[in-house]
Amino acid sequence: MKHLLGTKEASDILGLGPSTLSRWVQIGKITPAGKLSGKTGSYVFTREQIEAYRDNPDLDERLQRASS
Repeated sequence: MKHLLGTKEASDILGLGPSTLSRWVQIGKITPAGKLSGKTGSYVFTREQIEAYRDNPDLDERLQRASS
């Protein structure tokens, strides 16, 4: 089983705030691996997914600056 990261931990790796990452999910910029149960359940991501997204050279400038 892959290790899942919550929104807070994933956003820390990306150098973003959790609300920005949640907004990116809502607009389809990134797709979570899943969502915890409940109306306000946190999104979950795999570490591999977040690191691949962070290391993608086609990302917008804000994320490129955060990961440098």
